[in-house]
Amino acid sequence: MKGVNITDKLEVNTIMQVACQVCNITTEDIKSHSRKQEFQLPRNIISNIARIEKGIHYNAISEVINRDRCSIYHYEKTHTQNYKGWKTYRNYFNRIYNAYTDIKYNKRKFLDEQDLRSFLFNNGVEQALNPNVFIDIKCGDVKLTIKTNYRNFSDQLELIRLALTNDNYEYSLNVNLK
Repeated sequence: MKGVNITDKLEVNTIMQVACQVCNITTEDIKSHSRKQEFQLPRNIISNIARIEKGIHYNAISEVINRDRCSIYHYEKTHTQNYKGWKTYRNYFNRIYNAYTDIKYNKRKFLDEQDLRSFLFNNGVEQALNPNVFIDIKCGDVKLTIKTNYRNFSDQLELIRLALTNDNYEYSLNVNLK
């Protein structure tokens, strides 16, 4: 089975929005090719929060912040040294990380698997009889797999995404093909 994480880029975008607010810059500044410290520092921090704290793949991070994977490798490699020895980096990292985790902790959570299942089915999500695509949903500590097929996959994925996003749940989606 091949796995694809659907929510990684959304997560990096969330971190980037927080960094933009904390550093008083725009997403265009972060995605620019400028090497000014005021833009480079947030890029580095976004990358490290996504990699170290969330385990997001290098490709997803590099695509969102408009850098190549080698830059992401470099940011990760130098994080410990920067955090220990560079006061500006450490202060910005802590501010961005704390603001990001505050957002995450304020998201709603489900009590158990049945609660999540009922919520999704009430929002139009259906299980397929002959599944060949599996959508793994993780919402806090609760995990659920929705079984679907190629024909209904995109509709089911969109229903799940809209239901969880509109009601302010923290979630991640992985798609597995049979």
